[in-house]
Amino acid sequence: MTPILYDLAIIGGGLAGLACALGAGRRRLSVLLLEKHLPGRKLWISCKRTRGYLRHLFMSREMPGPILLALHNLTYYQRLVARARAALERNRFAEFYQERMAAYQQVPAGEREPSIINQR
Repeated sequence: MTPILYDLAIIGGGLAGLACALGAGRRRLSVLLLEKHLPGRKLWISCKRTRGYLRHLFMSREMPGPILLALHNLTYYQRLVARARAALERNRFAEFYQERMAAYQQVPAGEREPSIINQR
């Protein structure tokens, strides 16, 4: 097996580690990010962000904005997949699917909150 070589190895997936990894990725460097938990997990769990603060981060193009959004999305999908996997193991995926679709369709499309990214 051929060893994989990286341009940069980052130990720790907190805010600084994620910012470094994103910056290196923009420079087309190959990056190895070492973190024993979900990258940014401590940052995401440690404090709640208001919608106004998140909008400020996006409008001023501050780096924590995309990082926090990515962490939110990763957390959401990891939890969704874990629940789907548990439903599959119990042979109840059809019920899981129906519950998720019913919850999604309860909110009319016009009343869903707009994306903070598209507000300029």
